[in-house]
Amino acid sequence: MRAIVIHPPNPGVSLRELSDINLSNIGDDEVAVRTLYTGICGTDRELANGLMRHSVPPPGKDFMVLGHEVIGEVIDVGEKVTGFKRGDKVVALVRRGCGNCLSCRLGRPDLCETGEMKIAGIKAQDGFMADLFVDKESYLVRVPDNVVSEDAVLIQPMGDVVKAIRTFLSIVEARFPWGCEDSTYECRSAAIIGSGSTGLLFSILLKSMGFNVVVLNRRAPTRLEERIVGEIGVDFRLISEDVGQIDLLVDTSGSTVSISRVISKVKPKGGVILFGFGIGDETRVSSQLITDIVYKNIVIVGSAAHAKIHLREAVSYYARLKIEYPSVFKGMVTNIATPDSAVQYVSKKQEGEIKVVVRWR
Repeated sequence: MRAIVIHPPNPGVSLRELSDINLSNIGDDEVAVRTLYTGICGTDRELANGLMRHSVPPPGKDFMVLGHEVIGEVIDVGEKVTGFKRGDKVVALVRRGCGNCLSCRLGRPDLCETGEMKIAGIKAQDGFMADLFVDKESYLVRVPDNVVSEDAVLIQPMGDVVKAIRTFLSIVEARFPWGCEDSTYECRSAAIIGSGSTGLLFSILLKSMGFNVVVLNRRAPTRLEERIVGEIGVDFRLISEDVGQIDLLVDTSGSTVSISRVISKVKPKGGVILFGFGIGDETRVSSQLITDIVYKNIVIVGSAAHAKIHLREAVSYYARLKIEYPSVFKGMVTNIATPDSAVQYVSKKQEGEIKVVVRWR
């Protein structure tokens, strides 16, 4: 069995032959899955280059199978599995609860309180960049056959985006009225910092919910980005431009410099979703900015990962939006790799890349 493996926390990535999975030994509650597509993201590159120091291999191993964005096909099920059958297409959950804290016991490993959760392909749990994998039934969500293609790997990061938006809306609407007079969000505006795959997913989801959306970046858009945002129906502007007053700021870049340039534009009772991880740039936070946040009653939400409920919702969004915007998701897949060529894509981001997909069949 082929697999793309790393040796966390050390740098290095390679394609390796592993022992085949014995399908006759799968557990009663387990499902054997043939991998169809896996996505490559920035987290995979950080792991491959030894930049994620908290990562560790699964217990008893000196390597870990990489990959957390996956679409697969069920090839066998355990005796007690009732929710899946051979031929079903599935996406897998990434975080696995610690089993001890209240959040994990309630099915919310995305909110683990101990930090001891396992994260497939990232921390203490093999990922999905392999020909086959076996997982528990409870960690899988079915994907309709008619929407499965290379871009379906975007369902997993879309789960993260759904969770972030739902979390923000639940908090802000608990504090004060936030809908428009017609009960929609069509009077609300959102600015998204970053035009990578995550920024584009935020854009398309917020647009579908009625928000007026603008995508911000330090550089001008590529031709592909320009086409995609045009098809979604959102604007693309330089972050140095005046975006006017906004209701919601979403950062997917992790750039404190970029955030500081835009956060002052957030209206009273507006909000900020911090989604990107720090990239090493630093900027001074002024006392006036803190005062503005307090006086304007701005809601700030940090969000990472998702739970099964969000992944299910992401599947529904993906199935609907793929019909509404048929070329957007396809356009976001800029590179198709084979398992043999995937190592070069994992090691270094390619120019003009939005999403790289490894095709296993």
